[in-house]
Amino acid sequence: MVVCEFSGEECNSTVKIELAGAVLNVSEKYAHLGKIINEKPQNLSSTRTYRRHEKISIRVIDEPTKILQQFMSKNNYSVKQIAHNSNIKEGAFQKMMSKKIPFDVKTAQTIEKSFNIKLTIESDFNQREDSTNIDDFIKNDENSNSNMEELMKDILNKIK
Repeated sequence: MVVCEFSGEECNSTVKIELAGAVLNVSEKYAHLGKIINEKPQNLSSTRTYRRHEKISIRVIDEPTKILQQFMSKNNYSVKQIAHNSNIKEGAFQKMMSKKIPFDVKTAQTIEKSFNIKLTIESDFNQREDSTNIDDFIKNDENSNSNMEELMKDILNKIK
């Protein structure tokens, strides 16, 4: 038997509630007086987990205007409707669509959320998209007599 902290009565089980800023274990008879608190702690972590020191960068896809134009023509949206529904200034959005100014990540993400289309991509911060494999620098000719210094110069020139 347990004791209800509200009435002092003995009962078989208690329910944890919040009442006037205090947390009490009360019998089910008095549980309706406060907000019932779940025993399970809320999961505070996000759905996406990253390794400890991994840095993720988000960037706008290469041709966001092309994707948006296809989306707009398919769904009969105007530039004004997209801008209004995404809470973006129409003039700025028109300049982005005419490629006078580039799309920024925040604007692209706002449009993504409003219309459920993909305009950004995530990538490892340290990873270069135009990375070159070391095999690209090694000559296939086995009879090649290039020394290490020439090979390093070739590598540095290709990286630049």
